[in-house]
Amino acid sequence: MRYERPSAVSKLESPLIIKAHNVMDACRKVSEHQNKVLLTTGSKDLESFKRMLRDKTLVARVLPVADVIAECNTLGLGIDNIIAMKGPFTKNMNAALYEMVQPDVVITKESGQEGGFIEKVEPCIERGITCIVIERPQTTSINQYQSYLTDLDACAELFDSWQQEASLV
Repeated sequence: MRYERPSAVSKLESPLIIKAHNVMDACRKVSEHQNKVLLTTGSKDLESFKRMLRDKTLVARVLPVADVIAECNTLGLGIDNIIAMKGPFTKNMNAALYEMVQPDVVITKESGQEGGFIEKVEPCIERGITCIVIERPQTTSINQYQSYLTDLDACAELFDSWQQEASLV
């Protein structure tokens, strides 16, 4: 069983939105003139971004957790390159962040509505900032499933039916 958030990337159309298949592809799509890169992808891929974008100024928005901050420091990101905050973030909060950081490009993941995707991308478009979106990996096909559920309520109903079946055994 797999739950995937509905995609929100198709709701926004703009030449400023550039889709990427993965971290490496996203790094390739940063142009030579885009020097300041704001990463809103979390800390998991920071080492890869740092290695592939070594000639860029990286600013990373990460969780305010000691081991994440330590990892940032180990990678050479100093206090001017770390924004340690816990989301979710509103559109206005992201807009204020973009005004403060003044990035040439923002790299984010396709996180769906629950992940605040639109709230991250719309302020980019409004400010003329390129936004590189790392798309979700296509791990499976709908045809591989017996049924395809599109919301959490349907998942909850399925779990309830499984529990009822288990209690009868």
